[in-house]
Amino acid sequence: MSFSDLAARYATSLLTFSPILLASTTALALIALRPARLRSERAWRWFTWTFVLLAIVWAAALSWIGDDAFISFRYARNLAEGHGLVFNVGERVEGYTNFLWTMLFAPLIKLGLDPARASVIISIACYLGVIGLTWRVLPTGDRPADASPLAPLVLAASYVFASYATSGLETMFGTLLVVGAF
Repeated sequence: MSFSDLAARYATSLLTFSPILLASTTALALIALRPARLRSERAWRWFTWTFVLLAIVWAAALSWIGDDAFISFRYARNLAEGHGLVFNVGERVEGYTNFLWTMLFAPLIKLGLDPARASVIISIACYLGVIGLTWRVLPTGDRPADASPLAPLVLAASYVFASYATSGLETMFGTLLVVGAF
């Protein structure tokens, strides 16, 4: 994807999803201007579920499946069908770059699930996991108590980060493993 294609897609998504961006900006303004409002448990619960819903909608709106994902799906399908971890039956060539991601799909394919759809669901779950872990790993000593949502909000609002949440690629899974290890 060229830079001009990426810029055009980003501009289109900004125009299409301006209500979501407006709601997110409002949420950030509420946090910045009235942090005492978010100290109640009910307000935090409402904010959290709204944030999760908006993050899922934003990622789903940018949904795409990269063609490289189908390489992993083919290796996984051949493994699930008993041909081994091969791209073409009878040829022993390793052509995947994401062993764990590929292995994750072999049992799902064996169960009859569509790997493309499963990859989107798993990636969105990993996307939310990364955002949640980002919220949890923020240091608490040197910041105001109400500043913690800013990093996850900015991360979730990132066009590239959200678009890879539905790419079918191992990006979010790998990111979740790295942030989880941190």
